Amino acid sequence: MKVVSLFSGIGGIDLGCDIHFIPEFVNLLHRLVNAGHEIILQVENNPHCIQVLKTNFPATAIVLDIVTLQSLPAETDIVVAGFPCQDLSTENHNRAGIEKGLRSSLVSHVFRLLRSKKAPWVIFENVPGLLNWHWNQTPPQQPGIAHIARELEQLGYRWAYRVVDLTSFGIPHSRARVFVVASIHGDPRDILLSQNIHCQGQCSNMFPGLCYTCSCQQPISDSDTVACVDLGEKRHPPYLNVLHCLTTANGRRTCIVRNMCNNNNDTKKVCTMLDVRDAERLFGFPEGWTESCYPIINPDKPAASKIDYKIQTQKRLSVLGNSCAVPIFFWIGQQLNEPYISKFLMASLGKPFVAECPGSRETSAWPRCAWNVSPQLFWKGRYGISGISSSPQLYPYIKLGKFLRYGDEIPNLTTCKKILVRLKKQGFELLDFVVNGMLGRYKPAIQEHLGSSSDVSDSDEPQYPFIIPDDNSSRSNPTNNSDEFEGEKIMFVSYSLHGDMSPKVLWPVVSVRTKATTISNGNSVIDSYTPITSEYHLALMGSDRILFSSKENECQEFFASYGRARSQSICSSQKENYILSIDQALAKFRAQNLDYFDIFEREVTPSLKKAQPCGRCKVCIKVNKRVCDAKRKSLQTSELRRQTHLMKEEQQVIKELSRSLYDSCPLILSTRLAHQGHQGAAIALLQAGAIAKRVKILWSHDNEFFGATITNFDPLSFTHSVVYDDADEDLELKMWREIIISM
Repeated sequence: MKVVSLFSGIGGIDLGCDIHFIPEFVNLLHRLVNAGHEIILQVENNPHCIQVLKTNFPATAIVLDIVTLQSLPAETDIVVAGFPCQDLSTENHNRAGIEKGLRSSLVSHVFRLLRSKKAPWVIFENVPGLLNWHWNQTPPQQPGIAHIARELEQLGYRWAYRVVDLTSFGIPHSRARVFVVASIHGDPRDILLSQNIHCQGQCSNMFPGLCYTCSCQQPISDSDTVACVDLGEKRHPPYLNVLHCLTTANGRRTCIVRNMCNNNNDTKKVCTMLDVRDAERLFGFPEGWTESCYPIINPDKPAASKIDYKIQTQKRLSVLGNSCAVPIFFWIGQQLNEPYISKFLMASLGKPFVAECPGSRETSAWPRCAWNVSPQLFWKGRYGISGISSSPQLYPYIKLGKFLRYGDEIPNLTTCKKILVRLKKQGFELLDFVVNGMLGRYKPAIQEHLGSSSDVSDSDEPQYPFIIPDDNSSRSNPTNNSDEFEGEKIMFVSYSLHGDMSPKVLWPVVSVRTKATTISNGNSVIDSYTPITSEYHLALMGSDRILFSSKENECQEFFASYGRARSQSICSSQKENYILSIDQALAKFRAQNLDYFDIFEREVTPSLKKAQPCGRCKVCIKVNKRVCDAKRKSLQTSELRRQTHLMKEEQQVIKELSRSLYDSCPLILSTRLAHQGHQGAAIALLQAGAIAKRVKILWSHDNEFFGATITNFDPLSFTHSVVYDDADEDLELKMWREIIISM
C-alpha cells in the first residue's frame, strides 16, 4: 500500500512499514517477512529529523510543514500520524490537551486533510496520557482520545485503539503507546485486536528463553541484574533489567549500573551513561540511523571542519526520544498486508459506553482498549474491553544487560550523589549494587590470587552488599570491646518477641562476625560480593539478648527494610522499647554512612517537619467536635466554677484531645512515615495529586507486587482507590499502611 507519513520524526513509522526493512529482532526468529508498504510522502519540520529522513529515505518527497500541505496524494492508501505528545503526556504537569495545546492540537490538520480525501486506512500513535482527563484545567478538559474518536466518527470511520508496549516485542525498553487504527471499509479490530497474548508459560515451548511477562516473574539474580537510572528524575526508582521510557530529555541523563559480578575486572563499565548506538537499537533502528542529524548542513555555507561529537550525541538522543518504535509498526504493517485474514473474536465481551466521554475524578481514564464499528451511532456505538493485554505477539525477551553492547562514558559523581539523595527522600528502596556503583564504591568482581593466609589483613576483608561500604566507619562491637569481633553491621531480623507462637516482627540488630573465621584459603579465588560463611552474633538492640546465626543473609538489609519496619504493628508492651531501638539503629547506621546521609539530612523537605492535622478527615472532624463540645461546656460554666479544679480538668481534656488529634491524623502519620522513607506514605501525602499515577502494591498473601492505577482520593477517610491491571478494584486503601512501589 501507499503510505503518507505525517509528523514523520526520524522515520520510525516509515521504517517499520517500509518494504525493504527486515528488522533485527525478526531475523533472530528467522521470520524473514517485510511489511510491504511504500512511503510516498513525509511531513516533518524539525531540521535535525529532516536530515535523518533525507539520508535514510533519499527517494521520498518531504513537506516541511503540515500546515502548508493542502491535500493528500491521490494514490494514498494509509495515513499514519504520530502527532506531538507534549500537551498530552502525564509527565507534563501543565498538560494543555488537544483543544488548548499548541503542539498536540496540530492533529486537527490530519482531519482537515481527511475531509478532502478519505484515505482507506488511518493510524495514530501517542502516549497513554491520550486516554486521561485533564483535571488541571477549569473546567476539566476531556481526554485527547475523545476528540479523535469524535472526529473519526463524524468522517464515517470505524476505529479501534489499544495500548501496546515495546517490551512485548522482546526489546528491553518500557515504552507503552496508544495505537488507533481507523478504516472506511475494513474492521480495524481485526488489525489491532485480533492478536492478544496472555502468556502462562507457553513461551518456553516456542523459543529459547522467556517472554517479557514470564521473565518479570523470575527471581532477580544478583549476577544478572542491570539497573537503569535517570539522573534527573526522582518520581520513579531505578528500573531493573529494562530501560525506562526514553524521552527527548532523559536520554542524555540515563545511566546504566551493572552488577559487578557481570564485569570481569572491568570496573570502568560498572556505571556508564547510555550509549546512543544502544539507544537506537532499543527503538528498533539500525546502529547509526540518527548520525546524520547533526551538524545541520547549510548549502550556502561550507561544511564544518570538525564535528562536536558531544553535541551530536545529545541531538541524536533528543530526536530518538520523539520517535515511534519500529517493531510495533512493523507488526501493524504486516497486519495491514492481509487485513481480512485475522478476525477479532472477543467482541461479545465488550461493554457499551454509558456516556459520550466516560471518566470522572474517581475513574480518570478511558479503558485501555475500545472500538466503534458503527460510526453512524456516534458515541452509542462505542465499546470498551478489559481483557486485551499490551502483548499482541510473543517474542523472546532480551534483558537489558545482555542487550546493551556499548558504554564508556562515566557519569558525574556529584550528579549521582544528588539523585541518590532525592530518591531516598522519595522513599525508594535502592539495591546496594546500584548505590555502590553510582558512588564508585566497588572492587573488581573477581579478586585475583590472594596469596597465603598470612598475607590477608583486616583491610583485605571483602566488601559486603548489605550496606554502603565506608572505610571510615566505626567497627567497634556494641556489646563487647574485645578484639575477638569485627565487621559491625546494622540490619533487621525477623524475630518473635514472645516465643515461637507469637507473630514475628522486624527488629533492629547489630551483626558482628568473629575474626577467627575471616581468613580464607590463599589458593582460592573469592567473589568479593559473596559473604564468607561464618558464625555471626546478632545482638538485639534495646535488649540484652544475643542470637546466633550461621549466615548473615538470614537478616534483612537495614536501608531497604527501614520504611516497612517503621510501619509494622508492635504490641503495646514493646512499642516504646521498639521505637527507642529503631532510632538507635538508625543513628548507628547513619554514623556508618555519613557522606550519604548527611546530604540527605541537609536537604530534608521543611514541610515534613511542620505538618499540621488536615482538619478534613474523620479523625480530625471527630476530635474537633469533642474539643468544641468541651469548650462549649466550659463557657457554660459559672465564673466561680472556672476557678475551680473542675475547670482545670476540662482544660486538661482539651489538651489531651488536641494531642490525640496530632498523634492520630492520617496526614500526620503519613508525614512521619514519609520522612522515614515509606513510599506508600509519600504517595498518600499527594492526596488528589496522586490520581492517575501508576503504582505496584504488595499483596502479602500472594507475596507478589501487582500493578495498579490510582483513581480517586477521599479526603474524609484520607484513602485512595485503585484499579488493578486485572480490573480488580480496591476502595479506601490506606497508602501509608501498604508496601508500594511507584512506576
